[in-house]
Amino acid sequence: MTPAFPPTLTINVTTRCGAACVYCHWWKARNPDPPISDLLDRLGQAIGIGVRSVRISGGEPLLRNDLVEVIRFCADRGVASMVCTAGRTAASLERLIDEGLKVVSISLDTVDPNLFFRLRGYSVEPVLENLRRLATLRGDGRFEVVLSVVLTRWNMNEIGPLLSFAERHDLVVNVTPVVGDDPRRSADLGPALTLGREDAAGVSEFVHQVQRSAQSGLRVLNHDSFLDGIPEFLSRGGLPPGYRCQAYRNGAIVLHNGCLKLCHSLQPLGAGPLSVQWASKRADAQRASMEALQCPGCWLSCHADPRRDEVLANGVGAAWRTA
Repeated sequence: MTPAFPPTLTINVTTRCGAACVYCHWWKARNPDPPISDLLDRLGQAIGIGVRSVRISGGEPLLRNDLVEVIRFCADRGVASMVCTAGRTAASLERLIDEGLKVVSISLDTVDPNLFFRLRGYSVEPVLENLRRLATLRGDGRFEVVLSVVLTRWNMNEIGPLLSFAERHDLVVNVTPVVGDDPRRSADLGPALTLGREDAAGVSEFVHQVQRSAQSGLRVLNHDSFLDGIPEFLSRGGLPPGYRCQAYRNGAIVLHNGCLKLCHSLQPLGAGPLSVQWASKRADAQRASMEALQCPGCWLSCHADPRRDEVLANGVGAAWRTA
């Protein structure tokens, strides 16, 4: 029996990006943006089969001048929207917030200027300034700000100042580790960046810092069970025996070309309406392989992580149960 379509959808609205993040390949792509009519059609399909929150990603979504139409489309249908961005354009974000954007997710792995530039290829100062501006604006309760922290070997010992910045401005923190779950991705990054068994002790200290900050009042979106699982995943070199992947029940991904993915680490399904792709034999086979762990075996926050919705203030958590 085909399961219900997940309540959260990630939709990639562009592959264009002005960054050069070392753990991402999208900025190297040269694909044309999908027309806005195609994006709205895909969103309409998704909402029609049960999606209630939409994560807008890319590339850099703010490079699209018509992104406001996507936000307005979601808001008019009572669907919560999140934009994942480098956060270098505050004016664009404020316009989207005015149209009903519920969550702004901004990439910030460190506040150290040199390390940040090494990781992402652009200056951290405009990002920090825009975050201060957004932190002031979010006091009216219309939206929430989440810091998306990608954990690597390079920044696992640099978390303290970032946590202090987040706590000082009452921002939410969400952690995703770069682990060797995808052989192709790990080969691209090389051993200098990807976390491995030898990093388990250092990652444990990272996790404890995050958890201590959460106990002191920092709003951390990751559940402790996920955070504790990062060093455990590294120590054992994979998922625990008996683990059952629920990624396809939590969310799905629509690529810029309209193809559906059940997981970041799996191949996209064929083209066609989302409901058809979801119910296809290939989708059934992928779901079976995920449940049997005959897959790369991820430990990513978007898949393995029960969230602490209560940290998203002003009712945003209620609208974003699985984001």
